[in-house]
Amino acid sequence: MAEGNKDWIWDRYWRFDRIASCFDSAGSNYPAEFEAEWNAFFRKLPRGAAILDLCTGNGAIARMAAKFSGKSSQSFKITGVDRAGIDPDKYVTSDGNDPAITYLGGVSAERLPFENAALDAVISQYGFEYTDHDKTLAEISRVLKPGGRGKLVCHAAEGTPAANGRVEVRTITTVTNDLDLFRLAGKAITAAWGSEKEGRELSSAEKQDMKAFGAAMGGLSDALEKEPNNPFLQAAYGLLRHTFKVREHFPLETLMEKIEDIKAETRAHLGRIKALLEASLTEDDCRALKQTLESYRFGDVLWTRFALDGGAKLAGWNFEFRRVAK
Repeated sequence: MAEGNKDWIWDRYWRFDRIASCFDSAGSNYPAEFEAEWNAFFRKLPRGAAILDLCTGNGAIARMAAKFSGKSSQSFKITGVDRAGIDPDKYVTSDGNDPAITYLGGVSAERLPFENAALDAVISQYGFEYTDHDKTLAEISRVLKPGGRGKLVCHAAEGTPAANGRVEVRTITTVTNDLDLFRLAGKAITAAWGSEKEGRELSSAEKQDMKAFGAAMGGLSDALEKEPNNPFLQAAYGLLRHTFKVREHFPLETLMEKIEDIKAETRAHLGRIKALLEASLTEDDCRALKQTLESYRFGDVLWTRFALDGGAKLAGWNFEFRRVAK
């Protein structure tokens, strides 16, 4: 990670073969309910609309716009920007990249590289809420054409992703702090590797290190039994178990680098969840945001719930608006 780069967690996240940031399955895009929600918005846009997807990540919603455009012959021109160092054409293989989409990494939502009144629509899914709201809205107001439309879907503090995130923080804290898993893994692998390479018995201290690591892995296994579908627990358990198992085939330095990589991914995962929880909007936040939208010359401002499973799951808050003429 680059020293002083607070965005490293997102740089890392979007360099894996994934599209959606949540509600995904094995690297896929958001479920059909998301697509239906966004298609209803895309139908309102003119043919050949220039669309900007803020905080695009690996282009989840930009891809939906391109798919809709292709099926309806709308010929949208789509640009996805993100502050992270994204490169979806390089990292995403599970969904074909569309030539109608241009991706720009290293672009802040608070400072957009577009001319005034250049765009027909500005959209964002789980991104706007992470930005400086006032500065980003000022930029959206600047780059939208009079009559241009905006749609922002934001995390809800009362929503399913936030609720899952709070559970995940407790789980990760158990693994990293209570079980002390990564430090014990390093000590145990070092002990086993040294003993085998030198052809000697483990010392009493090394035996204790091995025992402590075994107990920590047992605790991780217990946690996985309680949450069998938790991808973080699955990955941590599988990677550490594999690293210990194949130790004889690699230099000790390589094994330690692998543990540090698992540790860094855990830190990044925890950092993303904490950022989500901090950025999520309460109902009071939404009321204030609606007023702020109206203060930036946006009309027809609509604030609604975005729910899944027939309303059983709150997926986020939906804001739609139109840029009015001066």
